[in-house]
Amino acid sequence: MDDIKFDKNKFPLKNEIFLRKEELGEIIAEDRAESRKKEGVAIRRRSRWRMMRVYACCAVVIIAACIMFVTKEVTVIGSEMSDGQLVLPCGSIVKLNNDGMLSYRPYMWHVTGRKVELESGWAQFAVTKGDGFIVTTDVGDVSVLGTTFDVSVYADSMKVKCHSGRVELIPASDEGLSLVLTEGEEAVMSRGEVKKPEHKIEEKNIVEQEPNPIYYDAALLTEVVEDMEEAFGIVVVNKQLCQREKYTGIIYPEDEDLSLDMVLGACGFEYEKSGEEVTISRIR
Repeated sequence: MDDIKFDKNKFPLKNEIFLRKEELGEIIAEDRAESRKKEGVAIRRRSRWRMMRVYACCAVVIIAACIMFVTKEVTVIGSEMSDGQLVLPCGSIVKLNNDGMLSYRPYMWHVTGRKVELESGWAQFAVTKGDGFIVTTDVGDVSVLGTTFDVSVYADSMKVKCHSGRVELIPASDEGLSLVLTEGEEAVMSRGEVKKPEHKIEEKNIVEQEPNPIYYDAALLTEVVEDMEEAFGIVVVNKQLCQREKYTGIIYPEDEDLSLDMVLGACGFEYEKSGEEVTISRIR
């Protein structure tokens, strides 16, 4: 066996067929690698699109939740109120009887205008000065500007008594039949008619306001808080939360709790008292 010699030219280790197979194998391997690469790119692209859809859905949900929160309507029932009195974001005061039901949007108050809906019962309004105030009912609207008046809602009509200032009654079916009441006048309004008796009612003031209120018109909330600190001898904690807020309304230097409720509640804050310290935080 040692004497046998092979001629490499006659017996090549790699013939043409073997080399061709090897070349084809390399081509197939490259094709598979390219295919896997493209597949990976496609998977990553689909993953990105899925994540974008998820983010978009989350954004829509968050925006919808914010809109629902901001436009949330608050309904107040007279029988469920501890003192039957409601302070609106502008400082206006509403007094309801046990059958009274009123709704409004506190977070849209300074955006859509001062507007409340009296659904049933009797209510008296002491309205602070501002850019108008509207009470809506199924029968019609009462438009006022800085006044005190009563509204009683019945099945198909309503009665309005003006104690001070001026109010305008606007029937729901015909705005051309509007009627203006002045101090001491009353009227009954149905969907298409307004009647004013010849006699005047006796002037009375059911809603007692604290004397010498302080009025604010788009004032910086930090300044209003500082005024309350000075008036009530308190220290407000977390005042930095108020830096970008503004307040339109009033405070009563003789009533600390009422003023804190009006100012902080109107600007979306809640508070806790501990002695002379008042800690504020955002309403969640």
